Amino acid sequence: MLGAAGAEGGSFAQEENLRWREGEAKMDMATILPWVILAVGGAVGGNVLGAVTRGGGGLAGRTIIGAIGGVAAGYAAGLGADAPGAVPAVHNLAGSWQSLIQGEYADDLGNLITGALGGGVLGLVGGLLIRSRG
Repeated sequence: MLGAAGAEGGSFAQEENLRWREGEAKMDMATILPWVILAVGGAVGGNVLGAVTRGGGGLAGRTIIGAIGGVAAGYAAGLGADAPGAVPAVHNLAGSWQSLIQGEYADDLGNLITGALGGGVLGLVGGLLIRSRG
Protein backbone atom coordinates (compact mmCIF):
# COMPACT_ATOMS: atom_id res chain seq x y z
CA MET A 1 0.00 0.00 0.00
CA LEU A 2 1.40 3.38 -0.97
CA GLY A 3 1.48 6.25 1.49
CA ALA A 4 1.01 9.96 0.91
CA ALA A 5 4.67 10.35 -0.06
CA GLY A 6 4.31 7.98 -3.01
CA ALA A 7 6.29 4.88 -3.89
CA GLU A 8 9.56 6.13 -2.42
CA GLY A 9 8.97 5.56 1.25
CA GLY A 10 5.51 6.26 2.55
CA SER A 11 4.52 8.89 5.06
CA PHE A 12 6.22 9.62 8.36
CA ALA A 13 3.18 8.38 10.31
CA GLN A 14 3.28 5.01 8.58
CA GLU A 15 6.99 4.61 9.26
CA GLU A 16 6.43 5.52 12.90
CA ASN A 17 3.69 2.91 13.23
CA LEU A 18 5.95 0.22 11.76
CA ARG A 19 8.74 0.87 14.27
CA TRP A 20 8.50 -0.62 17.74
CA ARG A 21 8.30 2.09 20.32
CA GLU A 22 10.93 2.08 23.02
CA GLY A 23 9.78 0.35 26.21
CA GLU A 24 6.91 -1.43 24.52
CA ALA A 25 6.70 -5.21 24.81
CA LYS A 26 7.33 -7.10 21.60
CA MET A 27 5.40 -10.35 21.18
CA ASP A 28 6.84 -12.39 18.38
CA MET A 29 7.03 -16.16 18.00
CA ALA A 30 10.41 -16.45 19.71
CA THR A 31 9.05 -14.61 22.74
CA ILE A 32 5.76 -16.44 23.15
CA LEU A 33 6.79 -19.99 22.16
CA PRO A 34 8.44 -20.91 25.52
CA TRP A 35 5.29 -19.84 27.37
CA VAL A 36 3.11 -21.90 25.01
CA ILE A 37 5.34 -24.93 25.58
CA LEU A 38 5.06 -24.44 29.34
CA ALA A 39 1.26 -24.24 29.09
CA VAL A 40 1.04 -27.38 26.93
CA GLY A 41 3.31 -29.31 29.30
CA GLY A 42 1.25 -28.07 32.23
CA ALA A 43 -2.01 -29.09 30.58
CA VAL A 44 -0.70 -32.62 30.02
CA GLY A 45 0.74 -32.91 33.55
CA GLY A 46 -2.41 -31.49 35.11
CA ASN A 47 -4.63 -33.88 33.17
CA VAL A 48 -2.57 -36.94 34.08
CA LEU A 49 -2.33 -36.30 37.82
CA GLY A 50 -5.84 -34.86 38.02
CA ALA A 51 -7.22 -37.98 36.34
CA VAL A 52 -5.25 -40.26 38.67
CA THR A 53 -6.92 -38.63 41.66
CA ARG A 54 -10.28 -38.71 39.82
CA GLY A 55 -11.07 -35.06 40.42
CA GLY A 56 -10.13 -31.63 39.20
CA GLY A 57 -13.35 -30.48 37.56
CA GLY A 58 -13.32 -32.72 34.51
CA LEU A 59 -11.17 -32.59 31.41
CA ALA A 60 -11.58 -28.85 30.83
CA GLY A 61 -10.93 -27.98 34.46
CA ARG A 62 -7.80 -30.11 34.68
CA THR A 63 -6.51 -28.65 31.40
CA ILE A 64 -6.98 -25.06 32.56
CA ILE A 65 -5.55 -25.73 36.02
CA GLY A 66 -2.56 -27.55 34.51
CA ALA A 67 -1.84 -24.83 31.96
CA ILE A 68 -1.88 -22.19 34.69
CA GLY A 69 0.44 -24.35 36.80
CA GLY A 70 2.83 -24.84 33.89
CA VAL A 71 3.10 -21.13 33.18
CA ALA A 72 3.48 -20.41 36.90
CA ALA A 73 6.34 -22.91 37.10
CA GLY A 74 8.06 -21.16 34.19
CA TYR A 75 7.62 -17.82 35.89
CA ALA A 76 9.02 -19.21 39.16
CA ALA A 77 11.96 -20.67 37.24
CA GLY A 78 12.74 -17.23 35.86
CA LEU A 79 12.00 -17.80 32.19
CA GLY A 80 13.52 -14.96 30.22
CA ALA A 81 16.48 -12.73 30.85
CA ASP A 82 14.83 -10.24 33.19
CA ALA A 83 12.15 -12.34 34.87
CA PRO A 84 11.44 -10.88 38.30
CA GLY A 85 9.88 -14.04 39.72
CA ALA A 86 12.90 -16.32 39.71
CA VAL A 87 13.02 -18.67 42.67
CA PRO A 88 16.57 -20.05 42.88
CA ALA A 89 15.55 -23.63 43.78
CA VAL A 90 13.03 -23.83 40.93
CA HIS A 91 15.50 -22.17 38.57
CA ASN A 92 18.17 -24.77 39.34
CA LEU A 93 15.70 -27.66 38.93
CA ALA A 94 14.38 -26.33 35.64
CA GLY A 95 17.90 -25.78 34.34
CA SER A 96 18.79 -29.41 34.93
CA TRP A 97 16.17 -30.62 32.43
CA GLN A 98 17.84 -28.76 29.58
CA SER A 99 20.92 -30.95 29.79
CA LEU A 100 18.98 -34.13 28.94
CA ILE A 101 19.49 -33.65 25.22
CA GLN A 102 21.89 -31.63 23.09
CA GLY A 103 20.86 -29.36 20.26
CA GLU A 104 18.34 -26.71 19.45
CA TYR A 105 15.42 -28.38 21.25
CA ALA A 106 17.08 -28.65 24.66
CA ASP A 107 15.41 -25.48 25.93
CA ASP A 108 12.02 -26.62 24.63
CA LEU A 109 12.35 -29.98 26.38
CA GLY A 110 13.32 -28.22 29.60
CA ASN A 111 10.28 -25.95 29.33
CA LEU A 112 7.99 -28.88 28.54
CA ILE A 113 9.13 -30.86 31.58
CA THR A 114 9.04 -27.79 33.84
CA GLY A 115 5.50 -27.04 32.66
CA ALA A 116 4.44 -30.65 33.19
CA LEU A 117 5.77 -30.61 36.74
CA GLY A 118 4.06 -27.32 37.55
CA GLY A 119 0.81 -28.45 35.98
CA GLY A 120 1.09 -31.80 37.70
CA VAL A 121 1.40 -30.19 41.11
CA LEU A 122 -1.66 -28.04 40.55
CA GLY A 123 -3.49 -30.95 38.91
CA LEU A 124 -2.80 -33.10 41.96
CA VAL A 125 -3.96 -30.41 44.35
CA GLY A 126 -6.98 -29.65 42.19
CA GLY A 127 -7.80 -33.33 41.87
CA LEU A 128 -7.76 -33.75 45.63
CA LEU A 129 -9.68 -30.57 46.44
CA ILE A 130 -12.17 -30.28 43.56
CA ARG A 131 -14.55 -33.22 43.89
CA SER A 132 -18.05 -33.86 42.64
CA ARG A 133 -20.71 -34.06 45.33
CA GLY A 134 -22.22 -37.24 43.96
